Amino acid sequence: MKTKIPLAVLTAALSALAMPAASAALLQIDLGSSGGSATGWDVFTTSVTDASVTDVNSVDNDVTLSIGAIGGLGNVAGVAGGTPIDGINVASEAWDDYIWGPGNGSEILFELKNLDAGDYNVSVFMGRNNTQFGRIWAGTLGDDPGSENTGDYGFGSSTVGVTVGAGDSLFYVHQEDNTGGTSGLIVNPVPEPSSVALLGLGGLALILRRRK
Repeated sequence: MKTKIPLAVLTAALSALAMPAASAALLQIDLGSSGGSATGWDVFTTSVTDASVTDVNSVDNDVTLSIGAIGGLGNVAGVAGGTPIDGINVASEAWDDYIWGPGNGSEILFELKNLDAGDYNVSVFMGRNNTQFGRIWAGTLGDDPGSENTGDYGFGSSTVGVTVGAGDSLFYVHQEDNTGGTSGLIVNPVPEPSSVALLGLGGLALILRRRK
């Protein structure tokens, strides 16, 4: 005798498969304000030490940001507002300004602390049409890769995937060449299958087994 699988059960199981895990921190950081301040973004214009950063998802609310020596601020007629980076729409106010280092060959060190452990996409972007490079990594200062890993993100963006372990910091270094800087940073959690999805799979497997 054949057993019919209720449509509602199938729908629930398939919906569970599509559900991401509980969100980790989504951080949107606008560097510079001469082009305006992007709504819903944290705006930084000066060097800071352990300044609070807003989690857009409101689940990881103790993240802090430190920014090393900033040489100055600039603004440009940059990329059109609403241009997406890693699925996040970036307003023109975030694209149209930037911070730069204290001199050619210098670096600006960014450190994010207290991120929940997990996988993240870290994006840097620049609205000015000049070559820009940087380094992104997780861990400690001693884990610095030593050479750029972003590729050229001038007049565009670059996204690097990192795994943050318990107690790790997330670092970004802007490599100053006297032609521009960095307009902003996005830290976006990578979704993982949820425990609900696993339960959905188990339930579907049990139903299919009973059909045999």
